[in-house]
Amino acid sequence: MLLCHGKTRIADLVCSAAMPLEQTTLSTLAVALAVALVLLAIWVAWLQRSHALLRRRLTRLVGDNEGAGLDEVLDRQFRRLDSVAERVEALNKLHHELEALSQRSIQRVGVIRFNPFADTGGDQSFAMALLDAEGNGVVVSRAGRHPQGARAFWGVTTATSFTDERALAIVNPVAGNGAGERVARRIAADFRKYGIRLDVVRTPARDEAARLAREGAADGYRVIVAAGGDGTANEVANGIVGSAAALALYPIGSGNDFARALGYPKRARDVPRFIREARRRTIDVGDLNGRVFVNAAGVGIDGHVAERVSATSRVVGQTLGYFVGALVGITTYRPRPMRVLVDGELRSGSFLAVVAANGTHFGSGMHVAPEASLAKLYRGTHVNGGTIVMMRARVVEIELERPLPAELDGEVTRLARLSIHVRPQALDVLAR
Repeated sequence: MLLCHGKTRIADLVCSAAMPLEQTTLSTLAVALAVALVLLAIWVAWLQRSHALLRRRLTRLVGDNEGAGLDEVLDRQFRRLDSVAERVEALNKLHHELEALSQRSIQRVGVIRFNPFADTGGDQSFAMALLDAEGNGVVVSRAGRHPQGARAFWGVTTATSFTDERALAIVNPVAGNGAGERVARRIAADFRKYGIRLDVVRTPARDEAARLAREGAADGYRVIVAAGGDGTANEVANGIVGSAAALALYPIGSGNDFARALGYPKRARDVPRFIREARRRTIDVGDLNGRVFVNAAGVGIDGHVAERVSATSRVVGQTLGYFVGALVGITTYRPRPMRVLVDGELRSGSFLAVVAANGTHFGSGMHVAPEASLAKLYRGTHVNGGTIVMMRARVVEIELERPLPAELDGEVTRLARLSIHVRPQALDVLAR
């Protein structure tokens, strides 16, 4: 502010010029101050609203534990989230169970043909069937001379002994150069044509088929179908041995020796009908160091060849790998020194192979009566030749100088000692 003192002309001029400037400045300052106050009021109101909102959220977060620390509050909230996630998972599981159950409810009516007298006539009688979504259900029939007055059947088809069974197919998706995956997609439909409802699972990894078979037998499946080669059949057998379930085969592997021994057809499309008409039989199995084998186990050229086949198949595929690996294995193998104890009788020396055979074939068609000639080896035309000995035994012990490839139903493992014995009447199979 400019202060004016005195009565001089110059002072009067200066003061008269300064007064308007001071009033303008004051007006501007007043306006600016008013705007600032308005903005401040708006900001304070926004802060109060944000504070109230934050307080409400904090109250919801803290709940009744206002004195608790932030860590404790967050931990409690995380536990709540975990609880909600568990409930959601349980609801999803319940939803899937209810959906599966709904498929088993009565959804349509069918007609079934049957023969009420097994020893006479044909399938000329009819009955109404109440069916679920998959063609399974209950036959509605008067109770008379028909021994099953009202019973469950596998869809609308002729009743046979197999209609009482529940079947599970365990498919090796990599068997048969990848044919297993194609089989997994169509096998249920193929079996359904013969009135058999088949549940299908794929083996996610090696040695998983045994677990799946064991769980299937525990769940009540009376028939377990091993869709693969001898290795898949071996795994499934290890899962159900000693149980009430029976082993059936759908041979799509490179060997299929056990299927050949049981009389299964070579063409896959003939297998469902074969299984439908098959008989349930109980067979012995072998035991090698605690693992079951159904067809053959041994050490020597068979294990050596199987190891070479496995190695080459990973590089060039199963078909070519089998022939290349077999050729390399046969030409490079030399007899190995072994100590063999057969039911207490010791035999020592260098052996081409020692094989314990439960089936009639091994090595993709070789009869278990090998000769020096490869043609005779596959024809099985000679037994007990000059260097080939065939014996019956219950216990075989084999000691090696070092671990060698041992073959067990087509699968290879290296062992230095083999303890083999018979498990009598241990496995049910479907065969002719």
